[in-house]
Amino acid sequence: MATPKIGDTEFMFLFGSVDEHEMALELIPRPGIDGEAAAELGKRASQSLLTTWSDHTSAANADTAYDAYKALIGGEPVTITYSSGQTVANVLLLGCERQGQPKQMAATTGSALRNAGTWILRCRWTVLHRGN
Repeated sequence: MATPKIGDTEFMFLFGSVDEHEMALELIPRPGIDGEAAAELGKRASQSLLTTWSDHTSAANADTAYDAYKALIGGEPVTITYSSGQTVANVLLLGCERQGQPKQMAATTGSALRNAGTWILRCRWTVLHRGN
């Protein structure tokens, strides 16, 4: 199982998927002829939303990480790596919003959390695939 990443930044969890470029078609009615024709409009992708969870040793460290995430917005395209190991390259980061304040969690037996008392930062990212 791979570590989820946005660029070089690692996360505990990454939810969602990037809408990759696909051929966009427009149906064209053909009066007097059965059926329709299709015109290729080119490859297009829609903006996608990803949610990440990251763990930190303190609320202050979580705030520092959030500032670092925001600094990535508008930079060079990155590669998204899912926990399955699948990657999507050439993704633009358009936005990053914190989903509430960091919360301190208590780890229990069998928990996915690595450390008891860790602080969890949840962020929602807006991304756009630029194509290959």
